[in-house]
Amino acid sequence: MITKIIMKNIATYDEIGVEIKDLKKVNFFFGYNGTGKSTVAKYLYNLTLEEHKQDSRFNNCNHAGYNKEEHQILVFNEDFIQRNFIESNS
Repeated sequence: MITKIIMKNIATYDEIGVEIKDLKKVNFFFGYNGTGKSTVAKYLYNLTLEEHKQDSRFNNCNHAGYNKEEHQILVFNEDFIQRNFIESNS
């Protein structure tokens, strides 16, 4: 289970970055537009991809507690809807 995320040098997160800690099994992110919610979601989804498909823009971001072999990350956002309902043939 992811216990901490560090977002740095990506979108609204500058070189100082921000640490999101004390995460639980299920987490809900909310806030004003432009505060970085979608960036966190995209980073989490990026972790689920094969290494050669991962977005290099997240190279300065980090996390603790996630083991790809033991854990599953589910991100339900606009990108999820696009991939699974709009672009899907089934």
